[in-house]
Amino acid sequence: MPEVPVGIDLGTTNSCAFYYKEGEFECVDYPNGRKLFPSFVRYSKSGIISGSSAKLYFGRARNVVRNAKRLIGRYYNSTEVQGALNYCGVPVVNKGNKPYFHIAETDADYSPSDVSAEILKEIKKTIENRSGCTIGDVVITIPANFDNNQRQATRDAISKAGFNMNRVKLLNEPSAAAICYGLGQDTTSKKIMVYDFGGGTFDVSILDISNGNYKVLVHDGDNFLGGSNIDEIILEWLLKTWEETYGEELIPEGLTPEAKSQTRSGLLSLCEQAKEQLSSMDESDIEPPIFMEEGYAVTLTIDTLNDLIDKELDKTIAIVERALNKAGLSRDDMSRVVLVGGSTRLLLVQKKLAKHFGKEKTTQSVNPDECVAKGACMALVYDILPKEKTAFSLGTSLINNEVECIIPSNHDIPCSESVVLTTAVDNAETIYTQLCQGRSTYVEEVAPLSSCNVLKAYRYSGFPKRPKGEIHFNTTFSYDGESKVHVTVKCEETGQELFNSDLTWDS
Repeated sequence: MPEVPVGIDLGTTNSCAFYYKEGEFECVDYPNGRKLFPSFVRYSKSGIISGSSAKLYFGRARNVVRNAKRLIGRYYNSTEVQGALNYCGVPVVNKGNKPYFHIAETDADYSPSDVSAEILKEIKKTIENRSGCTIGDVVITIPANFDNNQRQATRDAISKAGFNMNRVKLLNEPSAAAICYGLGQDTTSKKIMVYDFGGGTFDVSILDISNGNYKVLVHDGDNFLGGSNIDEIILEWLLKTWEETYGEELIPEGLTPEAKSQTRSGLLSLCEQAKEQLSSMDESDIEPPIFMEEGYAVTLTIDTLNDLIDKELDKTIAIVERALNKAGLSRDDMSRVVLVGGSTRLLLVQKKLAKHFGKEKTTQSVNPDECVAKGACMALVYDILPKEKTAFSLGTSLINNEVECIIPSNHDIPCSESVVLTTAVDNAETIYTQLCQGRSTYVEEVAPLSSCNVLKAYRYSGFPKRPKGEIHFNTTFSYDGESKVHVTVKCEETGQELFNSDLTWDS
């Protein structure tokens, strides 16, 4: 059976896929007729379903998971996971400081990678059915600001979904969007900004495009800022406004925790629908089903929505300016701002960007929902490999709860750097240290451990006892072209290799 190359945008709210066949890029459509696949999964005693079929049950059944991408590769005790506990549709439990979705109906727990794998399985099956071919090489996109843990946990999901990992590459979402925009443009050198505001993440990338070559100048963003945040803001407004208007709580205190969560999920879906309607309307009525017979509703106007989300969108503009400063560029240096992600359909987003850069630079020039997946597929077909940068620095912890930078952020990749560590006490038998990612911008910059993400805490022993400072460990850190982290540690005195491995999410 013939093969087709495939590009997949694995999204927080919706996913999208393209394949290339007989000279055409085809966007995969699904049984509901849409070209977007809702990133929802339902677990029940009768089996597992995903996509639109699962989303239909969200808010009606306590077994539908959403927002898995927001938790993938994160620790349970992180601020981000704690802030998302009420917005996943099911309880989130702690297993080894990793979040798992608990399904009471089957008394089973599923990791974010498990959930993402179910989404990818269905997309994979649909591509094969629609194309009549098997899947060949695959590019799957991820946020540019995903750290090593999130990238590795995503790889786990891809593997669980049954893809041949030897034929899978990861590509940063803004880079894929830039490829989609850049192909077919004139060949003169230009600098573009990709403003990628999706369902769960916000990325900004600045690229130089010249003669079909794509060079990333800087990545920045926020892994926990997206359309889901806006849905949650609308929900809090709805709860307050409803009580003020009708004197009743939409989520009564007397409900069980399970009932509260289910009610919240249903209301969240209504808020998402209202937000989407306000991309083309001036107002939207929010009518909780339980009150429809009474005719109860509250009206969300575009002006109210803009007031609610103004500060949230200002965060994206601040990140835009930070990215420009990192690259040593100004707004005037940008030839185009490419708007990517469903959240860029918000009218206030478009208004703020037009004010910041000028309307002529910010007019939507690609389909914001499809361009990432299409660009990923184009990268395969035309053999385009953007020259990437690190989003995070790499460093090692010191004895005073600080981290010394070895490879700074915004460094060209692939890259490799070595540092010599030594014992800090006499006759040490074991060395304990932590490999961290952070935001340091130059080598040997020292940052608080609390501001960094620990990728791996490791110990090694088996070296001679000597006075402090007389045993040396040559430690090499490297990023490959997909920002995968590899570490080797060798004792200089004995030649013994103490550690040599990629850092996986299970490390």
